[in-house]
Amino acid sequence: MAGLINLVVSNGFLQALLAANTPVAISTLATQILNGLFGYLTYGKYAFRASIRDLRSAARYTALAGLLWIANWGGIRALQSLGTPKSLGAIAMILPLAAISYIVQRKWVFRKP
Repeated sequence: MAGLINLVVSNGFLQALLAANTPVAISTLATQILNGLFGYLTYGKYAFRASIRDLRSAARYTALAGLLWIANWGGIRALQSLGTPKSLGAIAMILPLAAISYIVQRKWVFRKP
């Protein structure tokens, strides 16, 4: 449930920024910050049953968020270069980024020792 809420809120925020002609880099960065704050707390605590007070997992989550931002920004830009509107490019990036995020969180960010 946390993932669905985060998806709806984050994508709604991103779509609003893109509709307001905010540059893709700034739109995706602002969305990633929002997603990161909400996501670390909810995914760590509820999805992975991990301690959200662990500095190592917080640092790993931050690194993952940075990589996801670059991938999202780059993916939207690449799709734009192929003629895809940026709002549709942002939607197209949801599934691959969510899958990557889940796998990396499970195997690296919140892994159990």
